[in-house]
Amino acid sequence: MSGFVNVSTRSLLVLALLVGAFGSLTALSAQQDAPTFAGLAWTKIHWEAAKIGDRTVEKAALLVPVQLDGKAARILVQLDLGADLTQFDAVPYEQLFGKGTAPRDAPKKMPFTGTFGGARLTNHPFDVLPGGGETSSGDEPVFLGTLGADFFQTRILLLDFVHQRVRILDEGARLPAALENAATFVSLTVRDGKLFVPLSINGKQEDSFFYDTGSSLFAITTTRAKWQEITGRTGNEPDNEVWRVPSWGREAVMVGARAKGEVRLGRASLEHPLAFFESSGLGNLNSVSLFGNALFFDRFLVIVDIPGKRLGLIEKPD
Repeated sequence: MSGFVNVSTRSLLVLALLVGAFGSLTALSAQQDAPTFAGLAWTKIHWEAAKIGDRTVEKAALLVPVQLDGKAARILVQLDLGADLTQFDAVPYEQLFGKGTAPRDAPKKMPFTGTFGGARLTNHPFDVLPGGGETSSGDEPVFLGTLGADFFQTRILLLDFVHQRVRILDEGARLPAALENAATFVSLTVRDGKLFVPLSINGKQEDSFFYDTGSSLFAITTTRAKWQEITGRTGNEPDNEVWRVPSWGREAVMVGARAKGEVRLGRASLEHPLAFFESSGLGNLNSVSLFGNALFFDRFLVIVDIPGKRLGLIEKPD
């Protein structure tokens, strides 16, 4: 599953952490479609677990089912709003469409017709990268690649972390009234392809954190300086968490400790969550601040409405 990550488009943190970690991913769920809710047909979220050292992270990667017309294979893509661009890989592409059908020397836009998390597409062009990805075998699903933030510039994404279901609305579709009326919203700003929202940490509003659905390993990851502010620590304490994560043949050293107080976004909050920074100087990992899905687990339906410049939350939906 290393094909899920691409150097040119992945948020740098998730790039480094997941490339190595995906080598030990194991399937956590493979459910059928979820029931209709709010007048919409939903699809079950698929989670993948990752083993990092002696730790097992049960919800390391969020995957969305894809059904391509004329293809019987089970297909999954990683839902990753931390990736600027949607990109699929040549090896699984050729497993689906035949040997020699993928580009050889440079990315190429290829047409796709089918359903992606509930959104219907006809001859929609997606970039296919030469050489990347892996072949699945037996009953394993085909891991096609990454569905990035660009796909949602004209579509609304619904993630129900209570019932473990997802729905992507068709291009230009409006949010159903039942969800519109039940949700509370905060502003969402897209900068450099990332989704920034007004996060509050220890009672202070932070405008430098973006939401990354591709980051489920850590609740919060930030720079060393911001981490010191959030935790009140230097980073050298012997009782800090230390996670060593393989990355492109090297090792990212993630240092973690609990925040002094609460992390909050609208109605969603976590008391004293673990926050991490990368301590070895690997790449540019110490230059980004993001939060992942942990803030919403088991309590919220999240509405990512990039066209409307807002992020909505519904607590404990039916």
